Amino acid sequence: MRNGTARANEPYQANIDGRWSSGTLNSEGKLQISVPSNAEGGTVWVGEGNARTEFTLRLRHLNPADSVTGVQQRLDNLGFTCQPTGNWTPRPKAQSGPFRRNGTLRSREGWIKVRKTG
Repeated sequence: MRNGTARANEPYQANIDGRWSSGTLNSEGKLQISVPSNAEGGTVWVGEGNARTEFTLRLRHLNPADSVTGVQQRLDNLGFTCQPTGNWTPRPKAQSGPFRRNGTLRSREGWIKVRKTG
């Protein structure tokens, strides 16, 4: 976004671990490219001239999935409001954290119902 407006149909260039690609953002200003599973990082440039913006990507930099911060980072990446603090919200205060006792989870769009599986 630039000035609160999606950067729809703007050109981009990307370099992911030395692999270059280029094209145009979609009509919603989104970029979708394939990234090798072993990629460590890269850079994406969007726009041209003075409007060109550089984005530095750090890939594969999450804490282990079996750690509290690792779970919190993954939830945050999926769009859930879950700051990676390293602490779970204590049970008595669960209503104020990302999880509620009634099985809902706060996302950036609001509260959603979560079902336990398995």
